Amino acid sequence: MNAEQRNLAIEREAAESSRQMARLLADWSEISEFPRLGLLCIGASNADDILRNPDHQGVADLIHASMTLLRTSFLAAWSISKPSSVVERAVLRRRLEIELAFSESLNAPSGRSVFGQLDYLPSIVIILTHGSRGPVPYLQDERGGGSVTASDAASELGSLPGRNLLVVLPCCFASTVSEPFLENDRIGSVFAPLDEEIGDREVASMLRALGDEIRSLDVFSISRGFSNAET
Repeated sequence: MNAEQRNLAIEREAAESSRQMARLLADWSEISEFPRLGLLCIGASNADDILRNPDHQGVADLIHASMTLLRTSFLAAWSISKPSSVVERAVLRRRLEIELAFSESLNAPSGRSVFGQLDYLPSIVIILTHGSRGPVPYLQDERGGGSVTASDAASELGSLPGRNLLVVLPCCFASTVSEPFLENDRIGSVFAPLDEEIGDREVASMLRALGDEIRSLDVFSISRGFSNAET
C-alpha cells in the first residue's frame, strides 16, 4: 500500500468511527442515568509525556478532542430530553469528573494486565503500543516488557461495568489485532485502519485524522444520529 492509499484508508476509517460514535452517543443520550465518563491512554506515563515525547505526535490533540466531545457535546445531547432538575444534578455531579488516566505499560506493577486492574470500562481507550498479527495477535509495550494478547485485552475490557465509546489501536497490523475488540459487543467503535507495519508518521496521521472527525461531532450531529437510528 502506497502513501496515498494509506491516507485514504486512514481517513475512511476515521469517518466510519465518527459515524459509529454518533450512533452510540445518541443511544447514550436517552439513558436516565448520566454515565461514568473517562479516558485511558496506555503507552504514555502522563500528560507531559504526550506533549514532549516526539514519538507521541497527535496524541495530545486526540485526547483534547475526545475530552471536549465527552464534556460538552455529549452532556448537551444527554440533557435535551431530561427534566431540568435531573440535568442540574448531573452537571453538578459529573461535568468536571471526566477521568483522564495514563498507564506507561500494558502490565500493572503486579505483573497482571492493566486492563484487569480497572474498576470500570473507560469511555475511550487509546492504546499506543506495538501490534503483532501472528497466530495469537498481541499488543506489546513500545520499549518491550509488558504484553497482552489482543483476545485477553478485549475480554478484560468487555467484562468491566460501564459503557465504551471508542478503542483506538494505532499500531502495526491493527486490523488483525482489532478483531477480538470488534467481536466484543461491550466495546464500541474500534479505530484500527491498517494491517501492515507502520511508523511514527502513520501513527500521527491516524491520530490527527481521528481527532478531526471527533471535533466534527456535536450535539446536533449526535441528535441526527439518534433520528437516523430510529428510521
